[in-house]
Amino acid sequence: MKIMAELFNPKTEEKILEFWKRERVFEKSLKLRQPASKFIFYEGPPSANGRPGIHHVLSRVYKDIICRYKTMTGFYVGRKAGWDTHGLPVELQVEKELGLKNKKEIEKYGVGKFNQKAQETVWRYKEEWDKLTERIGFWLDLKNPYITYEPHYIESVWQIIARIWKQNLLYEDFKVVPYCARCGTALSSHEVAQGYENVLENSVYLKFKLKNSKNTFILSWTTTPWTLPGNVALAVGRDIKYDFVKVNNETLILAQNLKKDVLEEFSQKVLKTVSGKDLIGLNYESLFDIRQLKNDKSYKIYPAGFVNTEEGTGIVHIAPMYGVDDFNLGNFAGLSKIHTVNLEGKFIEDFGAGLKNLAVKSQRAENLIIQHLKNSGNLLRVKKYQHDYPFCWRCASPLLYYAKTSWFIRMEKLKKKLVANNRKINWVPSHIKNGRFGEWLKEVKDWAFSRERYWGTPLPIWRCKDCLASPDPAKRGGAQIAVGSLSAFDELSPKKLNKYIFLRHGEAENNRQKIVSSYPEKKKYPLTIKGAKEIEKLIPWFKKKNIDLIFSSDLLRTKETAQIIAGALNKKITYDKQLREHDFGAYNGRTHEDWHSLFTILIISHANPIIAAASAYQGYKNEETFNLGKKYTIDGITGSILEITGHNWPYNNEGNLDLHRPYVDELPLKCGKCGESMKRVKEVIDVWFDSGAMPFAQFHYPFNKKLEYPADFISEGVDQTRGWFYTLHAVGALMGKGPAYKNVISLGHILDEKGEKMSKSKGNIIDPWEVIDKYGIDALRWYFFTINPPGEPKHFSIRDVEDKLRRFVLTLSNVLIFYKTYSKVSKSDFYNYYRSWTSMALLDQWILSRLHQTIKETRKNLEKYEVTQAARPIDEFIDDLSRWWLRRSRDRFSGKELNAVSAVLKNVIEELSKLIAPFTPFLAEYLWHNAGNKESVHLEDYPKANTKYINVKLEEQMAAVRNTAAKGLALRAEAGIKVRQPLQKFQIPNPKSQTKPKAQIPNELLELIKDEVNIKEIIFGDKFELDTKITAELREEGLIRDLARQIQGMRKDGGLTPKDAIMVYIKGGADLKKIVSKLQKTLISEVGAKKIEFVGVVKDGLLIDRHFKMENEDVWIGIRH
Repeated sequence: MKIMAELFNPKTEEKILEFWKRERVFEKSLKLRQPASKFIFYEGPPSANGRPGIHHVLSRVYKDIICRYKTMTGFYVGRKAGWDTHGLPVELQVEKELGLKNKKEIEKYGVGKFNQKAQETVWRYKEEWDKLTERIGFWLDLKNPYITYEPHYIESVWQIIARIWKQNLLYEDFKVVPYCARCGTALSSHEVAQGYENVLENSVYLKFKLKNSKNTFILSWTTTPWTLPGNVALAVGRDIKYDFVKVNNETLILAQNLKKDVLEEFSQKVLKTVSGKDLIGLNYESLFDIRQLKNDKSYKIYPAGFVNTEEGTGIVHIAPMYGVDDFNLGNFAGLSKIHTVNLEGKFIEDFGAGLKNLAVKSQRAENLIIQHLKNSGNLLRVKKYQHDYPFCWRCASPLLYYAKTSWFIRMEKLKKKLVANNRKINWVPSHIKNGRFGEWLKEVKDWAFSRERYWGTPLPIWRCKDCLASPDPAKRGGAQIAVGSLSAFDELSPKKLNKYIFLRHGEAENNRQKIVSSYPEKKKYPLTIKGAKEIEKLIPWFKKKNIDLIFSSDLLRTKETAQIIAGALNKKITYDKQLREHDFGAYNGRTHEDWHSLFTILIISHANPIIAAASAYQGYKNEETFNLGKKYTIDGITGSILEITGHNWPYNNEGNLDLHRPYVDELPLKCGKCGESMKRVKEVIDVWFDSGAMPFAQFHYPFNKKLEYPADFISEGVDQTRGWFYTLHAVGALMGKGPAYKNVISLGHILDEKGEKMSKSKGNIIDPWEVIDKYGIDALRWYFFTINPPGEPKHFSIRDVEDKLRRFVLTLSNVLIFYKTYSKVSKSDFYNYYRSWTSMALLDQWILSRLHQTIKETRKNLEKYEVTQAARPIDEFIDDLSRWWLRRSRDRFSGKELNAVSAVLKNVIEELSKLIAPFTPFLAEYLWHNAGNKESVHLEDYPKANTKYINVKLEEQMAAVRNTAAKGLALRAEAGIKVRQPLQKFQIPNPKSQTKPKAQIPNELLELIKDEVNIKEIIFGDKFELDTKITAELREEGLIRDLARQIQGMRKDGGLTPKDAIMVYIKGGADLKKIVSKLQKTLISEVGAKKIEFVGVVKDGLLIDRHFKMENEDVWIGIRH
């Protein structure tokens, strides 16, 4: 690959992309490591129904760096892409596009059509995802992804669910769950955790009048006024102290230590104090007159352990259908379980307050409830209250805690295992292990598993209603089953299954002549004599098979084949256009739909349609179809046969295997107890289970024995601690496995520069393409790796990206350009110089020591998955290389040290290329190729530190040198003397007086101070002191240096190389002419001039010329090449 040593830019990256694709470098890097140990990586599946954003770039480059690093250290790192295709996000998008408002409208539209639209929608932005993934250098197998809606993926998920069912960990129950009325479905606790928002809303202080008392009220408090019609009890703490307080003409009861906050607006007098146990059993009057809620248990005071005095009144209002604690107390006390709110989140009646059909969280409903309480004398006060409230993670509607029937997984039973497995995981950042994730596991709740939706993995539970209602416990025990495989559908089929025999036609003239012939037939090719005999030989075999029906393609060669067999078997032939050579796979579904009793069906067709039809019928993907064709060699042999037993499987209207609703809903199974039909429950499962099951389902385990578990590494955003990180962990435990992953990098959120969340409404969203097109991906990658540790939020700043581009990417690019411009190196120079390591210049020994120390630090931190700590030493090394070694070595590139110093720089560039390859893969390739290498740097091994080169003492000495030089430059700045002006003396503290003997500076390094500070001699004393006296000779030397700088700048602007000799013309005063004449040899040497000539007038026809001032005098310089 030829990548010019131009200044690195986004176009350079695009050329490198072309090289990678053309040379199949990613594939080569995998093949190179195939015999090696595996490093297992899981790709968290995104959904392609939304555009990728800047946060996706962050997560993908963090995945990429570790995978690249492990590949270069000798591991085989498979990187299978994945797509998360189910769930509410997709459904809501389809609803919006179709103009559907609720589930009733979806069902009216048609579940099959709705799901088909959903399947199409999930690929809307796939091309954009693929393009961005490629552009950012994230090497991923995009050609063979796992897709969560595919039949075999779902079959693996079902197998896991069946296993959970057998362990009695999956159960159906009626209890309170987080519920989205807009989406019409329950949510899991990990979904709820992703949707909390801090809100300011009304809280209500209520007065419940005690029965058989005169103006005595017990006070309660709620932040959910909509639950008040459902109130049937009050709860107190048995040992909490309660005061009876006189306020105006009423006696109010509330917790003693909350009295001040609650009654701050009222004059008050404490009448008496009691314990909560003294209030138990008292009756009170209901707030709303709802007959269905009344029984002998209702409207009483009960004790409860969850009551506290942190806020409120110390008395909790109980609505059993709308709170977990409420529901549990209701079970304990036998309270009424009647809903006042329907599944659409609306009140079912007026309840004397005009509430019917109002959304419970609407402002109108709240206002009516408060007005009702005022009118009835039950309202004490309304107070604004700020708190976290859960909203639907996808549609943003407020959630309700709502009692309903749902399916659950007993995660609480696995708590110990979940916590124990977490101890074995390396978390980056480490605090998440026992913090955000660990605390979550300690409080783990049973998984609300089912969803009353459409586009998702169907819950594979079939039930027999008759057996479920039977008084016989044995029948009830087998009334429900979990189906864990497609083969189970066949085993439980209510009817016997068809047998299909696919026959490829006998040899035809086009086969003999090796001519491709398909519909429409340009020329009709009959069977050859050989082909007819091939088919005739099969007739005895077909007679034994008891063929019932014969179908055939209507092309001549298949017609003749069918006629030979049909004549012998005395059967009628049905010709079907769909079996033609060009119409692949359309027939399989029809046979299933049209015949469900036992038939043996002969289908005569061509090689490709037979393979495609058989494959589609069994739900195979393209790769599996190809393997099926190889297995049965249909394509190579005329007259060949493929036998398939029919299936009791669900197929969609196109004849494809489809395990989604409504097709799976329509599939009856035979009850093992009574023999009658079993029907599937209507729910689908939590979409997060799909992605959590990917370690098993991505390769169709256990039907395919391949299993890569656990992952060595995963990475996603910090929100996935309650999402994919958790579900992977949970499914692993449910499968009886250890941790699903060994190492995880949890990434902080990307915020805007002010620290605010990015959103379209705020107009602060960053388009990744704009950043990449302007600055290149490697600048953005380096920014993400170095701006702060991965777990911290990133306040995204374009200025910081520009800074990384300038200080890292372009600095290295300029180092390379310098190397290409000035270096001269051969292999012999390289090896000879390195063999004499100890006789190297100390400056070279130092840069190699720094290089290998950096390699050591970077490897150490990458092994710990500490990416930022691995990158920062590289940043420091680049500074050392460019701002010290290269600056102090410039003169060496034009003298006798040229070969040696070139060899050092070449070695540094090559090792650095390999070192940064996982971080900035494009920049690494650019450096590597321009250093003279042909193959990709990504096929190299990652560099190892050679301790021979590490010299800690020298590094300390050089640090002292640089520190001393910096102080000298600071003294120059204080004196207002530019660095180009030589000075005579610089006094530094005597080395013998230094406290660190190792840091004493050798004479060779003292020369570096002299060059850097531009002084003639160093003297030792007690302090730092700079001789600022400028003699005539020093002034003249300074003027020559100024002239040289101007001429060198002009050479560069004129596009000249160091080898280009020039003529220099100068027009200036007599003093300048005198100085130049005196020091002409020095100036000629420094600027690469053949001759310097003073002129009286400005000359024309030059390459470049320039006017400027020196010591307030006008000077003109011209250059001719």
